[in-house]
Amino acid sequence: MQQDGPREGAAQHRRGALHEPAEVDARLSRAVKRAAGRTEFLRVRLSRDARGLVADPLDNQASGAVTSFAWADAVARVPAEVAQLDAGVTVACTLLSEV
Repeated sequence: MQQDGPREGAAQHRRGALHEPAEVDARLSRAVKRAAGRTEFLRVRLSRDARGLVADPLDNQASGAVTSFAWADAVARVPAEVAQLDAGVTVACTLLSEV
């Protein structure tokens, strides 16, 4: 009979601790244009108005923009085939506090 070594036990513990991050639906505060062809994740700040949650895309979406990532509450997934999202469209946002 083979026993799990310390490394295997730690890996099982980590696997058991994984969970799906929370997602919320929010309306975009402004239109977003981008080049289609690959999935992107917009960094957004979330707020609430009388109609529900609002996702406000941060200005600097460059891959090296660490500051905008620090300011973001969530990321909104934009499918590869989408080149433009209009203001008011609902997007699924993954809360960064849950990641």
